[in-house]
Amino acid sequence: MIKNVDDSFCGESEKNDKIGATNYLIPTQDSVKYKNSTKKIKLLVCFIQAHIGGAMTSLVNFLNALDTDIYDVDVMFYENDGRHGIKESINILPQGKIHKSFTLSNILQKIVSPAYIWAAMQDVYYKNIKHNRRKAIQIMSKQGCKYSRKLDKEYDVAVAYEFTWCMNYVITRVKARKKILWHHLDFEKSGMDFKVDEKSLDTADALVFVSKECMNSYGQKHPKYINKLNFVPNILSSDYVRAKGDE
Repeated sequence: MIKNVDDSFCGESEKNDKIGATNYLIPTQDSVKYKNSTKKIKLLVCFIQAHIGGAMTSLVNFLNALDTDIYDVDVMFYENDGRHGIKESINILPQGKIHKSFTLSNILQKIVSPAYIWAAMQDVYYKNIKHNRRKAIQIMSKQGCKYSRKLDKEYDVAVAYEFTWCMNYVITRVKARKKILWHHLDFEKSGMDFKVDEKSLDTADALVFVSKECMNSYGQKHPKYINKLNFVPNILSSDYVRAKGDE
């Protein structure tokens, strides 16, 4: 299932086949140690679903540029129906969404949850009265991750490659030594409410921005995170460019 969405994408691209993000996730001086070891860095990357947009393109290039001699990579989409150009050495897990919206058990489980009912009321209010769809999604995604697939595996690094469900799932449902949140949006201009996600942002070990402008703007508005901010440009692989040129 590929959806065409406006994800308010912002970012800078770097034509490169071996990503600087590998050096970001583990220090460069450690790379040789891991290449010569049977132990790999266990990495989880979470993404909402395949769609036509900048963040999806960025994800595919990011994953394909990771060195799988160093990383043991799992990818979880909330909803998924294919590989979407991701190389075979990357392991795609079963999708995170495991409930069906209108089954009796799912409905009963939610109507006895005060937190879910309150979130659903806010969802209606922000969508239909305030016309702020992004804030509505922020609120409901916190509930959605509670009903998502459970992971028993522990990771060295977990990356939420988008906000909403990805961020909430990584922060609240994943066991990992380091948790990293990727920013593809100008947070302040997107309609999202900082207060809704503040606790998750506090918990994250690092905040990665694909745009220096967005990173600097964010740092000015939220100086308490200044030591967590990192700039990692989007990767534009030569294989991807050639494939698009052949279409």
